[in-house]
Amino acid sequence: MVSSVERNQFGQREKLPTLIIGYARLNNIRDLIKEAINFGVDKIYLHLDLGKNDELRASQEHFCKEIKSDFGDKVIIKLAKENLGVARSVCSAIDWFFSFEKSGVILEDDLIVTKTTFEFFRVAIPHLDLNSRCLLISGSTFLREEGHESELNIMWTNFPLIWGWATTSSRWKILKDLMIQPLPRKWFVSRIRGFLSVGAYGALTCSIDTWDSPIALGMWINKYLCMAPPHNLVSNNGADLLATHTKREEFPIGNPIIEFDISAINFVEPNPKSIKRANERIIRQNYVLRPHHVVAPLILRLRAADQGTLRRKLNDEF
Repeated sequence: MVSSVERNQFGQREKLPTLIIGYARLNNIRDLIKEAINFGVDKIYLHLDLGKNDELRASQEHFCKEIKSDFGDKVIIKLAKENLGVARSVCSAIDWFFSFEKSGVILEDDLIVTKTTFEFFRVAIPHLDLNSRCLLISGSTFLREEGHESELNIMWTNFPLIWGWATTSSRWKILKDLMIQPLPRKWFVSRIRGFLSVGAYGALTCSIDTWDSPIALGMWINKYLCMAPPHNLVSNNGADLLATHTKREEFPIGNPIIEFDISAINFVEPNPKSIKRANERIIRQNYVLRPHHVVAPLILRLRAADQGTLRRKLNDEF
């Protein structure tokens, strides 16, 4: 049973406000809207980054008119006035979303979800209030199905698994702050920390147009938590010609959705042993750590590139 405090903070959680962040995968956006409405979501926010060419911009404008005609007030649309790129578009979209809502689900246009995905978020969001170290709930596990534990225990990890996730407006502020923090000056001998530092450096200097890499490093360093389901509930089909970064269809791209009884989930408390086990499985199945990653943070600090570039680039959104 949800307490009155939880109801006050999260509102009528049955409605589950949902943000869809899109660009060019217009057919998939329509599928996401339909799936959300089929579940019962009555307020969907659609943020589209403006196309880089006239053909795409014309398609986007036509698409927005179709969506308004088909779904009416259930879908609130914002089409950017300029092409923002990945990092600015995501931040602008989430800021816009949380200017209206206190909590909700965040999806990008390369994802596949089902009613079970929304049902998981519906029952999981109130649990955010019970753990101040948890910054987000993920619908993805980034794990292959074989090797999953038979018990339906919630999974806790220090990685932000952002392929279909939910959070609150207050936690988004923490995530944004982590996003623009420069690399820490203190050096630790750690391959995974070095690996994450390389990604964060690319984002902070804007040599890579991304937003989640600095968050991954910040969550790892500060031991923030992400809650994930016992089985994967979101699939990413984004290895296509429209992809910005992911060009090859290899795991975890296409990781299948596993339907199960959401009411049977055990919302176990996080403990160091289970967190470490989940972290190790995610690292083993998703990352290739090299010996040079140990010294990567030290090398990156010696470079002259400005790590404040991303902060300035996002200045309008912050």
